[in-house]
Amino acid sequence: MSGKDCVISWDEFSKAVSERFGSKKDIMEEYFNKLLQEIGIHEYVERFEKLKSLMSASNPFFLESYYISSFINGRYHTNAKNS
Repeated sequence: MSGKDCVISWDEFSKAVSERFGSKKDIMEEYFNKLLQEIGIHEYVERFEKLKSLMSASNPFFLESYYISSFINGRYHTNAKNS
């Protein structure tokens, strides 16, 4: 049977893609954790807030202190890099 003759379900396909490339949740968490203020403060805050809302929806167990620490670390690393 050739590849084009193979039929799989959407769930099987989604699982295979997630195993190969990571899930949306994994990618979002990685992006959130690497967010640095290499842009203006207003845009940084906007991006942070958007990512925080997505993270909160998929990770309801994260405490507010986690987000505060992440926000400060993104600002700190940028400022340290520019010093």
